[in-house]
Amino acid sequence: MLRHWKALFYCFWLADKPLVQQELAWDLANLILACTDSNGVAFVRAFWETMCREWFDVDKHRVDKYLLLARRMVFFTFKAMQQSGWEDKLVGDYLAVYRDIPIEACDPKIPNSIRTHVGDVYVDELVRLASDIISESEDSQAETAAIPVAILLEPFMRFIGSTSIRHLPAIIQESVFENIVVRIAEAEERNMAQGDGESLATVGSDVKDNEIADELLEKVQFLLDSIPEIKKLLLAVGGEEGTRASGRKRLHLIYQALCDTFPDEENDIVLSKRITISEPIGAQERKKADKHKRKKANKKRENKEKRKQKTELDHDIVSASAADFEVNALASEATAEDRRNYDADIVKIRDMEKRANTLIGVDDSTKPASKKAKRKEKQQTNKSSKQEDVPQLVPIATTEPARESTPTSVSASTAGDTSAWVVRDKRNGVKRPDNTKQIHDIASLSLLAETEKTIVVRNKPAMVATPVPARSKSNQRTTPENKNSANGSSDSGKKKRLGWALERNSVKRFLKKV
Repeated sequence: MLRHWKALFYCFWLADKPLVQQELAWDLANLILACTDSNGVAFVRAFWETMCREWFDVDKHRVDKYLLLARRMVFFTFKAMQQSGWEDKLVGDYLAVYRDIPIEACDPKIPNSIRTHVGDVYVDELVRLASDIISESEDSQAETAAIPVAILLEPFMRFIGSTSIRHLPAIIQESVFENIVVRIAEAEERNMAQGDGESLATVGSDVKDNEIADELLEKVQFLLDSIPEIKKLLLAVGGEEGTRASGRKRLHLIYQALCDTFPDEENDIVLSKRITISEPIGAQERKKADKHKRKKANKKRENKEKRKQKTELDHDIVSASAADFEVNALASEATAEDRRNYDADIVKIRDMEKRANTLIGVDDSTKPASKKAKRKEKQQTNKSSKQEDVPQLVPIATTEPARESTPTSVSASTAGDTSAWVVRDKRNGVKRPDNTKQIHDIASLSLLAETEKTIVVRNKPAMVATPVPARSKSNQRTTPENKNSANGSSDSGKKKRLGWALERNSVKRFLKKV
């Protein structure tokens, strides 16, 4: 049976459109009448077990149609009891299902929303059953009088007496017992307002879902006739040993209210002490709970907005001294000059990143090179390979030995210098002049110096033209870092990179705060 109801549950899940849902809910609940007595009880039990198990997966768009299905199941449960002639055993079996599952007192697996919904629709569907009996049967008065209202309300009495959930007894009291009193009172007032010559049938109309629609007194007469039995059962359940003290107090309070509304001096038992409950009950309790819920939601929303404003303020305000600028200066609207300064800072950061990447030796081989770049790189490789065998010119003084230094800056004119030039052979070292070889003049070797691109002047470095950086066999451009590491002095390059990195990070942090 549980497997069947799981399939039916998700069949109802896929039902769209209100009319289709209403028709399908009626047809599914009507299956109780097609079952035998024992199968009908098992069918109802499987439905409530499936509903409680799958209830937390129902989204807000489908909750209304499942509440409608629960309402229809309550109505057809009463219908099945009525067709059996209100047999005691069958009525007890159906009520045991309601006591065990939807109106169970302490099981945390049963959703409270199902408990309260069953309480809301219970009396409504009982009055609907009486209306159907009146409209269909000829001897309607006898059939409606046979409805055991007190026995049908016993699960709610036991729920109030044994539950440990604090807010539910007041809700059940309002939706079940106070609802009975309100229906009877309004029907009596409506009956008294009728003229003696008017027909009661012309005024009455059908009972709608969860609504009292001009009910006549004859439709709720069976509730009024069952008030004495309800009073006795309230005292009986309240006097049991397993009833909690708070539940017993509320049951006696309901009994006292019924005695005040429908007095019977012969049968009513006057309690030794009038019962009062300090906390509000019924609708007042629900209003108080709703007010507390709204207050809690508003406080949660205010705290969320405060945290959001605090986060935005932390991003907008930069802590700085009062001498530089005000605390809220950066929160003001940016001007065109601020925008230009921001763009200039961005350009500066990018330039520093390029320089830092050049010092670190970032390999650009991952980027796809164009044909023009490949051709230019090949030409430079061939040119560097040809220059490997070209001898260098090293000037040496006639009175002191030549001093070699790396060309890093442009020196003054070498005119009038008394130094001489010697040819440096990269393979055989420096060929120093002797008495048998001619010492070359500077003017005669100027063309050769221009071709070589690099010269060394006595005690001073000089550069005739921008030297073409030589490439190694692996076609990697020589950088200051590689050159310093080859000479064993890489500390200066590290200091430069560190200085640029600090400057770049400081500018980035400032721009991020802006």
